[in-house]
Amino acid sequence: MDVFIRRGYIDEEYYDYISYFYPGMVSLADRDLLLSMKRQIKQEYTYHIDKIENFVKELKVYMFEHDAILNNDLLDYVARKANTNQRDMFTLMMKRLEREGAPLDFLSQYYQFGKQQKEVFSDFIKWDNKRSWQMIEGHTKNDEKQLLREAWFKFSKEVTPVQKQWLNNNYSFLSTRVENIGLLKCKSLIRDCLFTKLDTNNEELLTDVINQCCYKISKENLCVISNCLNKNSVVDSNNLNLTRITDTHQPVFENFIKDSFSTAFPCFSTSCKDESEENILYVLNSEDISSEQKISYLTGQQNTVADFTDVDEESWIIAMKSKIVAPTWKNVDTYFNKHKTITEALLEYIKHYHSKLEVPCTDDIGSKESLFEELLGTNNLDIDAYSSVCKAFDNVFDGYDELSQLKAERLGILLNNNKIAFSEENTKILQNTSFYAEYLIHYHKEFIGNLDKSYNIDVNCASRLLDSEKFSLQEKRKIIDILPSNVFVGSPTLSDRAIQVLLSSKDISIGQDKLNDLLKTAKNEEYKVYLVVQMLSNYSYNNENIPSLLSLLGGTYDDIAERKKRPVIENNGWNRALLSKLVEIGFISSTTDEKDVIRVNPKKV
Repeated sequence: MDVFIRRGYIDEEYYDYISYFYPGMVSLADRDLLLSMKRQIKQEYTYHIDKIENFVKELKVYMFEHDAILNNDLLDYVARKANTNQRDMFTLMMKRLEREGAPLDFLSQYYQFGKQQKEVFSDFIKWDNKRSWQMIEGHTKNDEKQLLREAWFKFSKEVTPVQKQWLNNNYSFLSTRVENIGLLKCKSLIRDCLFTKLDTNNEELLTDVINQCCYKISKENLCVISNCLNKNSVVDSNNLNLTRITDTHQPVFENFIKDSFSTAFPCFSTSCKDESEENILYVLNSEDISSEQKISYLTGQQNTVADFTDVDEESWIIAMKSKIVAPTWKNVDTYFNKHKTITEALLEYIKHYHSKLEVPCTDDIGSKESLFEELLGTNNLDIDAYSSVCKAFDNVFDGYDELSQLKAERLGILLNNNKIAFSEENTKILQNTSFYAEYLIHYHKEFIGNLDKSYNIDVNCASRLLDSEKFSLQEKRKIIDILPSNVFVGSPTLSDRAIQVLLSSKDISIGQDKLNDLLKTAKNEEYKVYLVVQMLSNYSYNNENIPSLLSLLGGTYDDIAERKKRPVIENNGWNRALLSKLVEIGFISSTTDEKDVIRVNPKKV
């Protein structure tokens, strides 16, 4: 009744009017489906048609105006006949699919269960390449959308930039569907692509991608490719570098990376430092990255380049700043000769490798003398580096004026390594430095053997010399002979020390004036008194000049000198010696012991 009302009885078949069913035409199930199609009632797309040829004969054109006509068996049949005189029916059925709002759920399930997928989807894509893709992309059910995408790529004859861009971002879509889409088709699809994220789901497809360079250079992609090509190593973001790439021994891959080195370089690990020498040279000489990038990347590498032979001249300073050239004096010499001075980069290089540069700087190093003077004749090196470098040279400073500007610690290193000669020139250079005494003490034998020279020794130097254990008592006595008188003025400590040496050596023959100067400055009473005793024994003193000598001792000794009173003096060894000497020479009459003191009995004048 519904059909009659819709279409009018004259449009219907005779069999629609009668209640009796004639099985010779179609099956009962086929008749129910046919009636549903006429009534625009949708059935399952997979509804089986028993007698398809008879079923098709019963179809009317108006029945294709509704999605109820959509059926897998029917589409299989009309698609199979598309190249025959039944083409019109296929066209009518495809019009239900090639329109806005088309039932893509039917196309999705037909791709799964239909038998004429190529005919159907080729026609669907040919109808409107761009529009068909947009329809699929607008579909809301993701699982069906994925099937439709797969069908679209499988049967499309032309891929536009829109689909290429989608593929660029969805390599895994292809790699996981190689069996469904077909390897050859997948290989054709990857042409001109630049995949953003590769994977190893299909090694054969990935190999083709690598050979055609159909990928964007990224840290992740380079790791995937390196691991695919070289299965003996595991490459990740922490160890990816140029060496991992060249270790694949795949020229296409290697050349692609080097041709795009400015893009690839930022992908390399900054913490992995095991680049090979060959690749270090490539980075050094590359014109695609900045000097700052090179220095940052190469600094700290485990390997070095042997020398500057294969380093472009404009990259020498980068090699030096990154300390990537092997630490040898030959390389130092080469770089020094280029700049004719110790540059900041070379200085930092030497500081860094100082322990490895302790090896001898041999005579075949052309700038050996200049390097010796510029490195060890200045305060530029830190003390550890200075000490190491000093061991490398057998040169000696002699008359080098800049020695006077060296800090004491450096001069000490030079002396300990016999790098400062004992000479008249060096003596003049060092005599105005705080290190002068150390120099004379170090060369104590040479110094004592040349005391006829003028040494211009000041108070501090004299004190160090007389306190040094390097000199024997008799040698110290000789040193006193060359000390100027004014050196003792204002230095009680030095005067005491000098008197001690004179007394111990039993030789005070330095002249009465100098002895008097010592007595005026010294503070040690014992030393002073004993010295007076020696002076009274060695020189001719009479009653007229003895008082002036005793007055140099001061205190009670002034009272003794006056010979008018009977003063008392502390009873000790040096006083007994002095009083005994004064009695002996007739300056005083006698002495009297009184408890802890000695009473002096003057001689009547």
